[in-house]
Amino acid sequence: MDACEGNSLNLVSVVIPSFNSSLTIENCLRAITATYYKNIEIIVVDDSSTDDSPFKVERMKLDYPITLLRQPANKGPACARNAGAKIARGEYIFFFDSDTEMFPDTIELGIREIKRLKADSIVGIYHLDALNSGFVPTYKAFFNHIFFSKKGIIPYEVFDSSRACIKKSVFDELRGFNENLKWGMDYENEELGYRLVKKYKNFLVPAVQVRHHFPGFKKLTRTYFNRVAYWVEIFLERKEFESGGITTSNIGIGTICIFPALLLVPFLWHPILFWIAIVFWIGYLKTYAHFFVLCFKNKGLVDGVTMCGLNMYFSMVISIGALFGLVRNMKRLWISAKVV
Repeated sequence: MDACEGNSLNLVSVVIPSFNSSLTIENCLRAITATYYKNIEIIVVDDSSTDDSPFKVERMKLDYPITLLRQPANKGPACARNAGAKIARGEYIFFFDSDTEMFPDTIELGIREIKRLKADSIVGIYHLDALNSGFVPTYKAFFNHIFFSKKGIIPYEVFDSSRACIKKSVFDELRGFNENLKWGMDYENEELGYRLVKKYKNFLVPAVQVRHHFPGFKKLTRTYFNRVAYWVEIFLERKEFESGGITTSNIGIGTICIFPALLLVPFLWHPILFWIAIVFWIGYLKTYAHFFVLCFKNKGLVDGVTMCGLNMYFSMVISIGALFGLVRNMKRLWISAKVV
């Protein structure tokens, strides 16, 4: 059956949480309305924005069949997505973020793959080109694309709702995203994914792609540090890495190697510390060798050097964030043990 036959297709509910997304929401919605998959409904859940983004959506409703649901108070993306899913009528729910732009075939490919794989949900990836310009967005888009597409289609433990599709019946049975998480940093995606794969099949499908606005240098530094610090808490509970993406065991270990490798640089004169440093440098370089090669091959010499430098910097940020998260959680465990 051709994907453009229209009414014979399963209805897909496209749900987009939006908070102060004035700069991106219109392009996000225009990309969705340009889909090859013609049996969709679009639900935008405005999470009590303070900018003019809900008014932009209201204007677009004059030309496109869009449902705008306005939350009375800002409660975060988990609550917004759940609110949109609650009124969704489709057999499938496709979640996108308001700072993404899908391709015309994104939904079509997603539905085709979820059926072909006999899956209950699928997760796409970010395209290698960012929507915004700058060295850091360019680096982040390329980095994510390389590592999320590296293994092809694989079972995956995270339901990354910036570009993911799920059967509505499964989402309803799981009661959606956990709205009571105190982790922060959007870890409701991980929590839902961990519950999902206990009973259902979730796959990472690199063919399903969206383009994304990535943060700049300062914001990405804060985001990496905070997300990793919180992720350590999750890891200590689960004691497992993810099977794909950028939180696999080899990437985690290789990234952390950069911290002692750089710390030992001033002491390379010492024969023992020299060889210890070499081991850590090998661990780091082995992890990212393929990425570095692709940087120079696809971006050229100057941009390749810049991206390699950014990788080293952000690997340091991640290492320090992980150490901070570990110390914080060890402190909590120590206090809890003393209380007991």
